[in-house]
Amino acid sequence: MLKKISLSILLLCPLLLSANPKPFDLEINKSTITDLNNKYSSEYIGMNQYSEGKMFKININELKFDELEEAIAIYSKDEVLKAILLKLPKTKFDYIFKSLESKYKIINKEIPFVGDKSAKFIDDTTNIAVSAPHMSFSMSLEYINQDFYKSFKKILNQNEEEKKKKERSQL
Repeated sequence: MLKKISLSILLLCPLLLSANPKPFDLEINKSTITDLNNKYSSEYIGMNQYSEGKMFKININELKFDELEEAIAIYSKDEVLKAILLKLPKTKFDYIFKSLESKYKIINKEIPFVGDKSAKFIDDTTNIAVSAPHMSFSMSLEYINQDFYKSFKKILNQNEEEKKKKERSQL
């Protein structure tokens, strides 16, 4: 009996460890629009050109996070959460960085005494990025599914290439 329980725990551990981040109890690459609507009030703000899914501005007063300025949830066509984009005052950078550093694997960090500050983390299939531009009063915190990010970069590069091609044709 004890062997069966031990075996069950060993088999389930990888599943428990591979969960995506759940900012504000919304799991990246798992939560749905229904989950969002059951937890928070939000406003539909349009379709995302990269995921071809809906975007919602979440009522920040319901998130109960001091000084949060904006929270946007981006979904896929099949209504699965692909990204959460947050805007906060830049004064929260150190607090946010230390919190993320204690939870996620750090990939890159650039934190000069003066200048732009940024850090990138990873957890399962989610990239987490925090960025505080030097000449700004705000910072961003982004939780983005890796597949969505790859699609975003691919479309962005295609658009840039088309723009350059059009410009060259005008010379």
